[in-house]
Formats: sequence, structure tokens, C-alpha cells
Amino acid sequence: MINRLVGHRYEVTEKIDESPLFTLYKARDNSLDRMVACKMVTATYAADRPFIQGLTAGLMATTRLEHPNIAQFYEFSSEAGTPYAIFEFVRGVDLKERIRRIAPFTLAVAVDIVIAVSEALHFAHNLGQSHGDLRPHNIIVSPEGAVKVTDFGVMSGISRSLPAQRETLLRAAPYHAPELSTSQAGTPAGDIYAVGAVLYEMLTGTPVYAADSVDAIADLHAFAPIPSARSINPGVPRSVEGIIVKCLQKRLENRYRSFADLLADLKAVRDALRFGKPLSWSPIDLDQQAGRPSLGSSAPVTSTRQAQAAAVSGGIETMRAPTNRLRARDERVSIVWKVLIGFMTGVILLCLIGFVAVYSASWVVQPPVTVPQLVGKPLDEVQAMAEKLKIHLITHGDYMDKPRNLVYKTDQPYGVQIQPKHYVNIWYSKGPLYVDVPDVTGIDKDQAEQKLKDAGLTIGKVMPQYDKKSPRNAVISQNVSFKKRVLHDTAVDLIFSDGPQPEFSDNQPYENNTNNGDGGANGDGGGAHSMPDNTGTLPGASQEMAQDGTVVNTGDDEQHEFTRNIDIPKDGKGRRQVKIEMIDQNVENSHLDPIVIVDEMHDEGDRIPVNFQYHGKYITLRIYFDRSGTPAWSRRFDPLDPKSKGRIN
Repeated sequence: MINRLVGHRYEVTEKIDESPLFTLYKARDNSLDRMVACKMVTATYAADRPFIQGLTAGLMATTRLEHPNIAQFYEFSSEAGTPYAIFEFVRGVDLKERIRRIAPFTLAVAVDIVIAVSEALHFAHNLGQSHGDLRPHNIIVSPEGAVKVTDFGVMSGISRSLPAQRETLLRAAPYHAPELSTSQAGTPAGDIYAVGAVLYEMLTGTPVYAADSVDAIADLHAFAPIPSARSINPGVPRSVEGIIVKCLQKRLENRYRSFADLLADLKAVRDALRFGKPLSWSPIDLDQQAGRPSLGSSAPVTSTRQAQAAAVSGGIETMRAPTNRLRARDERVSIVWKVLIGFMTGVILLCLIGFVAVYSASWVVQPPVTVPQLVGKPLDEVQAMAEKLKIHLITHGDYMDKPRNLVYKTDQPYGVQIQPKHYVNIWYSKGPLYVDVPDVTGIDKDQAEQKLKDAGLTIGKVMPQYDKKSPRNAVISQNVSFKKRVLHDTAVDLIFSDGPQPEFSDNQPYENNTNNGDGGANGDGGGAHSMPDNTGTLPGASQEMAQDGTVVNTGDDEQHEFTRNIDIPKDGKGRRQVKIEMIDQNVENSHLDPIVIVDEMHDEGDRIPVNFQYHGKYITLRIYFDRSGTPAWSRRFDPLDPKSKGRIN
């Protein structure tokens, strides 16, 4: 790869790092004369379509993350079938390597780094973006001390691929919040937890929890007590340990609610270090005592000093003076008011005593309940049992080769006695990541929808069509073949019989007419118009005959290569941002976001060579200028049709 030109503009200069998912290179952007980081997807995961689709969607969602502490994403494209991503190049080493070399960090350095990371995440959360894979490996510190968070959007691809999850889980587990599953792309609360784990590791030199396996580390995160950073590093002040503990709370409601709250405490620590203020306060104490100062805080010391100063300056007589004044004021109260006050005080006391007596007599400690056998039962049955026993469930779902919604693990074993309203963690299977598509042709529409849902699929378009051979409401065809194994929650479109067409009726069979645009990049393109035939087959789908003679859509898994030139019109508008999106049959069937082929600056009159692999017969190309939400050119067509050969212009 060294000295090779990628994407006709990025000249690779050196190899920086390599992981199971990516190979990282340093490259020069010849178009903009700057250094960039080029992440090439490894050959194994270049063929992992769920990973690539999730990665594409995740990276494109981060285009707005322009912040001094975030490594900016520039482009995602493909070179000779190998996807690659272009990021801002950041000089320095990752925080994991710095921890290995110099931990424990000095308090000021550790706080400055975690403030920079928190400001980056606070900015991203305000734009609706979570990181999901925050760990020291993804934090770069330059020789000058600048901090950059990298790999925003990558977790979106990892969460859709079981092999990718297995590759990254061991490194990510020490920073993974206990409520998150590996198939989640991340949450703001999970990022806060990870920041606490990173701060702990910088100050102690060790992860919060360490074990021999990923499952063991996950159990420690979920159930083990939070370790004390001060027990390892006595130089950690009470306030910083309180910040770490609050970030690492097992329950979400006990953590910081946002990075704004976390940053307020971190900056208070930074200011105290700069101006020599005490750090004996703790955010945990403040939460528990509702604002009252703790034993180690400075407030009691100040009040004690004030009392001592008053005693020294005023003497004993000064201390007695207020008491004498109160007595004099009391002597001026009439006897009538004294009687009334005494009577009302007695009534209030009697009411309080009566209330306490009634409450004590009626209050009965609820007896403990016995935990029933939860493992091996369906999730809805376990939830019904928990509701009956008045215990609370915390559910954790994972995709695996177990029956869907089957509970396979719990933190409270069978037969243990617990109090009502106790929290119990259970883990259940969401079923396999990939599922077999059932054959629903010939059966009632409602039964077909339920059968697809039971298989782990979702219902797409359900369309009627006149058919004199099939009973009313019977499914005529499905757009995903029952011979396929697809990603869970894939949408399946159905066409069902509406009975024979009435005679002398103006009603027509169902049509799926689309018009995807009426202008090309130079203004001379045409729109596409298509409709299904009398079997309801959509354009681009091949057909097979079932045993009963029903036509079934099987799709087209054959891969083709698309190679064309796209000319930018000479319209006097000058240089502009050009974005080209592609939708093939797999993207349509999976309801995923379009795949971005080109997203870069070009001058008018430029000819852009486009090359990519696609599946199915038809593709849709869309061309946008200057990040406009409306395509300047859009067309659905068959690239293999001789009429569509040549340049798209």
C-alpha cells in the first residue's frame, strides 16, 4: 500500500497501526494538500455486509461533529472492492500507550485530559451522537497535550456484526457499562460510565475491573463493588474519587445525568488545583445529604472558627447576651397568649402521637418471597411471575443461537428469598442474528404476518391484487424468498389476493409506479417508471415456481461491477461539494440508508470515475450538490441494459 494512490487523490505514505477490523495508514490528500488518516477495512470484514452497512450509516451520521477535541471524519469510499474511511490526521500516541508508559498520571494532567474528552462527548450528545466505544485506545494525545477522540460512528458497524463484536469485546469490556449489550451502538449514560473508567485507569494505572474472560469482566461491572482509587493511589483527593464513583454507578439514575453536570465538577477540581482550594468535598456526599456539608468539607470548619472567634472577642458575657434578650422579650408576652400557645402545642402533640400509633399498628413488614425458576422460561411468562411477586426485573437482551425471548441467565438463583420490590437482572435471547425466511405463500394474510413475526422478521408493504386463482386474503407472493437466511428484523413485502376482479369495474390491479427524477447532472436525464406484472413482482427481482405453482420473488444475489464516468455540468456555479449515493437490491430489501460512493469537492466540468460493486438487477443513483437535501439527478435503471451504457451525463 505504501506510495499507492487511493481514490485518485490519497497518496499512502506509511503504515501506522493494524487491528482485526482496520489497517491504519498515513496519507497525503493531493487535492487539498493536507495529511489524513486512511482506515482500510481488512479483507475479512470487507466481505461482512452488515458490518459495512452499519459502518457506512454510522460514519455518515458524524459529518456534523466539528469540534477541536474530535478527529473529524471526511469521506467513506471503496478502492478495488476494499472500503476505506478518511479522517483528520492526529499526531501523537493513544492514551492506552501513555497509561502503559507513565501511569499513574499527575492529578492536573489526568483532569485536563478527561475534561477535553468530556467536552467532545458533550458536544456530540447535543447533536444526538453517542460514541459507544470510548476507551483509551480511541483517545489521542499529541506531544503538545492536545486531546482528540477518534472512531465516532465505528460502533454502529460493530454492533451489527457478531464477528466484529467478538474481535473488539476483550479490549472494550473494561470500559463497557453494565446495562449495555454488545449489539447496542451506545448511549450517553454508557459514555459517562466509560469516562469514569478511563479517569480511574489514568490515576491508578489499572482498569477498574480485570479478569481472564469477557464474561467475568461483565459480571464484575454488573455486580462487584466499585473499587477505591484512593486505596491504590493515596494522592487521589476525595472529590475526584467521588466523581469517579458517581460515573461508575451500576444504576443509570445514580450517574451524572449529562456531561454538563460532570464537566461542572471536573472544572471545579481544576480551579481548586490552580488556586489552592481544598478538594475534600464529594459529589456522592452532596447527593446523599441533599446539599448538607460532609464531615470532611470546609463548611463545619468555617462555622467552628467563627464560633471560636466570637467567644474570644466577646468573652463569656457576650455569649450570654442573646439569652438575656430573649428572656426579656418573653416576659412581655401576655398570659392569654401563653395559655393559647400551650393549648395548641398540646393538641399538635396529641395528634402526632395518635398518627404515629395508628401508623405503627397498621404497618407490617412484608414477608420475603422465594425466587421461582426463571431460567429456561419465556420472557413474557417471567415478567408475569415477577409482577405477581412484586419484584422488579432489569432485562438484558442479546442475539444468540437460542430460542427467541428465552431467559437463559439471572443474578438471583432459584429458591433464594428476597424482599418484594427487589431488583433482579435477567438475560434473555433475542434469537439468532440471522434467521430463515418462512414460506408464507398460499396462507391467510394475517397468519402469514404472524408467522414472519415469529421468525424474527418485520412486515413491509402488504399490497392487494386481484387474482381469480387464489382465495381472498391468501398470500400470492413474498419479495424475500423462503430459501434465504437474512438479518433479523428484515422487512418482507407481501402481495395478497383481493379475489377476482369485478366485471365492468374501473378498478385496476395494484400498481407500484415510481418516478425518481426528471433531470440529469447536465439537465438531460429522464425519470424511471415501473410497475409490477400480474404476479406483483417488483423490478429487479428474479422468480421461482413453488411446488403449488405460485410465483415467488427470490431476489438477485448476483454481484455486478459498475464502472462509469460522471461529468459535472459547466453551469457557471464553480467548485462545489459533490455527493453520490447508490441503492442496490440489498439496500432496498434491508431498508438501510443509501451507500455513499463519492462525497468530495469538484470543479465544474470535472469527470468523476465511479466504480463499485452492487447486487441485483436495478440500482438507483442520486447526485447532490453542496449538501443539498434534494438530489440534482436521480434515476433507477439497469446498468447492464445496453441502452444505459456510456457516461451518465
